[in-house]
Amino acid sequence: MRTRIILSLFASFLLFSCENRTGEKLATNSGPADTLLVSDGSAESSSEKKTSATGKLKPVVPEKEKTFEDFPAGEVFAEKPSKPNFGTNPPLSMYKTVITRGTARGANFAGKYAFVTWGCGAGCQQSAIVNVETGRIISGKEATAGYSFKKDSKFLIVNPRDPNIKDPTAPKPEYYIWENETLTPIEP
Repeated sequence: MRTRIILSLFASFLLFSCENRTGEKLATNSGPADTLLVSDGSAESSSEKKTSATGKLKPVVPEKEKTFEDFPAGEVFAEKPSKPNFGTNPPLSMYKTVITRGTARGANFAGKYAFVTWGCGAGCQQSAIVNVETGRIISGKEATAGYSFKKDSKFLIVNPRDPNIKDPTAPKPEYYIWENETLTPIEP
């Protein structure tokens, strides 16, 4: 009996704590998983809050997360790859073996490029991007948590998030688009 009274009081407290003085509900989670209903009855993303000129919370439409499909590469090069031309990037000739082997596997990034990676110490990866049609070698980005890419997309993620790891000290992902043989940073 005593437990029922305590539970009833607790439930009442929870019910009233979700209302302001005018009786309006402040926030509920009765919308989509990433949306909150706010005092003016509109919906808002739980990740960001905006206020209107009246001071009431306004709805925020979350920006769609970018995907590999958003940046198609076009046709994937399927012929025998050219050998890497180390004259196009002499400093990378010290990684000749790994770059040559990676290029021999063919295109794995942005349609006609071989994205080649190798370790450079604990928590360090280096990369090169080789045009498998011409053999031209372009220096890639350094990473601490790897890379994510697809052969039919121009989108590259350096240090992609692992959804199974909740580490606040993990490196932040970096997002790039491959255009004109250049990695251009973009916002997530």
